[in-house]
Amino acid sequence: MCVVLVAFSPDGARLVSCSDDKTVRLWSVQTGAVLKVMEGHHDRVNSVAYSPDGSLIASGSADRTVKMWNAATGLQVDEYTGHSAGFSVSHSRQMVSV
Repeated sequence: MCVVLVAFSPDGARLVSCSDDKTVRLWSVQTGAVLKVMEGHHDRVNSVAYSPDGSLIASGSADRTVKMWNAATGLQVDEYTGHSAGFSVSHSRQMVSV
């Protein structure tokens, strides 16, 4: 597994990572333990970002989708499709840019 990108939660307590094994992983910064493994992408996950309030995680993949995950449960809450190439995701207070 090759880690592609990491991002800290707004409160600094958690770290989210994405990798070429098609997963998004949520980690405890304090203990280093994996808290959640989020699966659902069908290709390498290139990008992850937290929402400003820390409640959502967005992930962008080479499978041409953006998935939204509940940061507390690790469950997928939405999916956006239709991209024709790779991309990255980032959150601002107003929107998700892709």
